[in-house]
Amino acid sequence: MPYFADKKIERTPYGDLVIGQIPRLLSQIDRNPYSPTYGCGDRAFWHYRTMTDYAAPLHQEVALTLAIAWQQKRDANPYWQSERLRETACAAMRFWSKLQHKDGSFAEFYPGERSFVATAFTSYAVSEALLRLGEQVGDEDRCALLTALSRAAKWLHRHHDIIVVNHTAGAIAMLQNVRILTGDGLYDEYREAKVEDLLSYQHEEGWFYEYGGADPGYLSLAVDYLAKDYRHSRDARLRDALHRALDFMRYFYHPDGSFGGEYGSRNAKYLMPHGLQLMAAESPAAAQLAATYTRGLVAGTVVNPATMDDRYNAFFLNKYSEAWADQQEIQAVAEPEFTNRFFSGAGLLVRSSPSSYTVLGLSKHGVIKSYTTSPDPSALYSDTGYFAEFADGTIGTTQWLDLDTEYQLWEEGEYLHVNIVGQMALFNTSLPLVRYLIPFRLFLKLAGSCGRLMDWFGRKVIHRMIIARRQQPLHFERNVCLGPEEMIITDRLRLTGAKRLLRLGRSADATAIHVASSRYVQAADLGVTGAWSAPDEYLESLNQGQVLEIITKVDLSGRRSNSVKHQIEDEKEVAAA
Repeated sequence: MPYFADKKIERTPYGDLVIGQIPRLLSQIDRNPYSPTYGCGDRAFWHYRTMTDYAAPLHQEVALTLAIAWQQKRDANPYWQSERLRETACAAMRFWSKLQHKDGSFAEFYPGERSFVATAFTSYAVSEALLRLGEQVGDEDRCALLTALSRAAKWLHRHHDIIVVNHTAGAIAMLQNVRILTGDGLYDEYREAKVEDLLSYQHEEGWFYEYGGADPGYLSLAVDYLAKDYRHSRDARLRDALHRALDFMRYFYHPDGSFGGEYGSRNAKYLMPHGLQLMAAESPAAAQLAATYTRGLVAGTVVNPATMDDRYNAFFLNKYSEAWADQQEIQAVAEPEFTNRFFSGAGLLVRSSPSSYTVLGLSKHGVIKSYTTSPDPSALYSDTGYFAEFADGTIGTTQWLDLDTEYQLWEEGEYLHVNIVGQMALFNTSLPLVRYLIPFRLFLKLAGSCGRLMDWFGRKVIHRMIIARRQQPLHFERNVCLGPEEMIITDRLRLTGAKRLLRLGRSADATAIHVASSRYVQAADLGVTGAWSAPDEYLESLNQGQVLEIITKVDLSGRRSNSVKHQIEDEKEVAAA
């Protein structure tokens, strides 16, 4: 039986995206029922064979999109009721259960890893696929999968992850599904403990903590999972938390249709659509975000699964397939009102004028994103901070998160002034497996079966790769004067100590923190101005202990095509302190 019949008809944006991605998903899966890896979604493992020594459970989330594609008749879906599609979804879930550790957890990036997020997110996808397929899953498969889900739920109950709160949101949605599937009230108790964890880590401004700060993109992921739970639980606490989060998110949908970015704690530029669809009927912010995001999806201005690598394609596509399945008829909503707002807790400042919209990441030491609002909204200016290469091979950056960043704000008439003071931190560019592949794999072989040791090791890896900060000897002060039609950025840089600079520049879209599901390209990245590189004479000035002053003028009116100008002023001999 073929996977689909030959049908062509215009579809809705979500349906068009999901249906168009199904062939890519199927190509990732071992579809040979006689193969020992039948149902494996990690093509690098089962097909290429020498690229990796384990199958990543994340790829098994493909089962949910396949289940929804099998279920949906709308949009002249050619995969509706496809028997082979259903069989492949079931095979993917069976292979998922084979990847589970004895303690109930799943790995994410390496064999033996005990990953909270992999356990929560993959278990949610399988539990939701089971709910949607219903009796189409055989009794033997259903029993085995429920056993695996129960073990995963118990492991999640014993572990906590509040450094990255969207992981806990995923666990809440998963535990809700397991309770529905089993009817066992024990999972209500497990869910309640996670809800209490999550609510204690929501800031009063509406955002949840993501590695110590606010990230609009990852907040949309937390909203997505909480809305999945809320549709079943109708938990008033989650409803209130969702409304607060959505009201915060709406300030970071840009006039050109893009969302989020480098001013967030994790640089995420995506917006998850399923939670918006579920909340649109009762949240004006959700309805507005959903309506404008759909236009951005059609226009190609937003990050979406089609632009993502194979590792995260299935994970992200699930959210779009669920949005497709649960799409609401959203009543006409007003166009977004781009207004001024200062979120002191998050260290984020939003400034709007009739012609421009600017977001300043104060907690990221002055990341700036500016957009024109009319007549043709577009990305106008992007400054994600300075990067410096030192003679000892290390790389420093001003783009690091610190909620205690030293800054001041004041207004003079129509002008807003911002002063930020800070110091570069080390940009971790290490490729650990290049040097430590054999010791690392030997350690995993010997210690991979010890859950507590792997828990400890996982925390150490996260701290070293993402959280740890080592300051570098380049000090900076940024002054921003933001008016209705012009922005003037004055930066003062000073090098201390014995280190010498080899390169210095400012990037329009580079990121510094390691975030696996980031650095995806969107249309606005390709043409926006803001990058700058220091010529040799300015590097020499810094190396001699002088202060370098860099003045950037940005025309916010959108009237001139060449809107960014640079002036470099080398101050008279200023001794390095």
